[in-house]
Amino acid sequence: SMSVKVRFAEVGLVIPLGSTRDKASRLLKSVSTRFRRELGKREADLEFVELTTQDGFRIDLNDSIESVITPGSVLVVKDYETWSGEQSKFLKPRWAQVYRYDYEERNNGRSMKIGLHQHNKLYVSTYIGKELAYLKLIPLESLVISAEDTDFDPLISERGGVSDDGKQWLAKATLVVNEVEGGSRIATGVKFEVKSLSDPQPEIVIVKWKSVKGSLELSSKEQIQDGHVVPEKKFELATDLATGFTLPDVRQESKGSGHENKGKSSGGPMTVTQVGEVQPDMRSYRDEVSNFFHVPIRLDVDDGAEVYIVDVKAQYKDAQGEWQTGVGRLGWKRGFYNYSYEDAPYNIHVSGSVQRALQCSVALGDAPNLSGNYREIHGALPAPLSLRFTLTDNKENTTELEVEVDQPELVYPTQASVEADLKVTCEHFVSADDITGRMYVYMENQTPEYSSIQFGNQDRDRRSFTLNDIREKIYAAKKEGKSEVDLEYIRGNAPNKSVEITILFDAETEYPHTIRYTLVTPSSKLVAERPFPVFLSDD
Repeated sequence: SMSVKVRFAEVGLVIPLGSTRDKASRLLKSVSTRFRRELGKREADLEFVELTTQDGFRIDLNDSIESVITPGSVLVVKDYETWSGEQSKFLKPRWAQVYRYDYEERNNGRSMKIGLHQHNKLYVSTYIGKELAYLKLIPLESLVISAEDTDFDPLISERGGVSDDGKQWLAKATLVVNEVEGGSRIATGVKFEVKSLSDPQPEIVIVKWKSVKGSLELSSKEQIQDGHVVPEKKFELATDLATGFTLPDVRQESKGSGHENKGKSSGGPMTVTQVGEVQPDMRSYRDEVSNFFHVPIRLDVDDGAEVYIVDVKAQYKDAQGEWQTGVGRLGWKRGFYNYSYEDAPYNIHVSGSVQRALQCSVALGDAPNLSGNYREIHGALPAPLSLRFTLTDNKENTTELEVEVDQPELVYPTQASVEADLKVTCEHFVSADDITGRMYVYMENQTPEYSSIQFGNQDRDRRSFTLNDIREKIYAAKKEGKSEVDLEYIRGNAPNKSVEITILFDAETEYPHTIRYTLVTPSSKLVAERPFPVFLSDD
């Protein structure tokens, strides 16, 4: 029978060709078997992937033996390690990746990638951590399978292993094949199944491509199954439990002096009218805490006249009935506890009738010395509280507005006011309060591109966690027989103020279902449970 000479490293063997009508891929299998037997190696330890001529020309494994190989010629067989090192430089940026973090072996996550090779091929690569574990190339012409090809196998690659304690990992890729007219088939995508040692089941993703100008482009990536099991059972949230001082259900706006409280003019063309309820607020800025009183107003200017406001003054009446100077500003009301104000010096043009807002701020003291006892400072202001605003135009005409605030001593944060203040969107908002201090915590809406959530409190202390951070803590807690894990402890900027954040999870599936917040102030405690957010992705 006819044969060829094949060399690998320092070893050479004569290999029978067998039927020369077979594909060259069949010859490669024969060569691989002979060399592993000669060298005493297992298939897992030594894999051969390519045949070349003695002078370095690659043999297409889809061609028949008789069309590309001359009997008696000398061939060279390449092992996987040599071949993959040569091919890595030809890989274009990946189309898609399926990645599973491994909580059992940190930094050894399992992942598979797909993309284009520079030489008219697809590549599918498998990684353990950052190390390339396996690379498979698929010629684009082989994606069309003829009806006569009865040996076609859709499996691209499959790698896996078992840890010492019996946990398994898997990285498997299979062609997605559709039948076309005439009985032939065409591959339109790849199904990936990837499981790390710590995953309860593989994540299954189907990546599809489309033909564009003679090449292929990514068409879609669809997750069929997550690597984490979502249990069918429902999880009940406990009712909020508050002890000590408790908050009212809503934040109150002071009714002020009514919706049509008209100011006094010195004779100029402009009048000012209070048109909405006063909103009291308190904020710490840099080293000082201040009360803010927001007053919605309407400015009316006589027909044909134009006014330029150049000065805004604000005063408040103290407990002895004396007028004291506050800080006045003019701006706009944009929403509930959402205001924007101009800064002095002013030169604000007004004509016709316009909606605006006035602000009076009253400095209360140095923030570091308050120890969070905002309520005691609030109580120093009289109730009701009188405010007076004076607006001066460029011709020295003045317009005056007096406002009475009936409840200046209590200010409660709400989700709406915190979102406006911090410019965030809260998925959870939990607040506890007492007569000497306040404590609230919010969970900012997740950011899908990073799969993370942020927690924050009134002291602007923020903590961020990725979904992998949380799942790693859950995995460790389950090993200890627990069904909950403490995520974070946030201390306020005053004694006896804190927030504990605890994740409750299903012990069977490791599914996180609830976030428990425990807020403590000097005279109150609130325990509240909220549903764990649904993440869009954990890539």
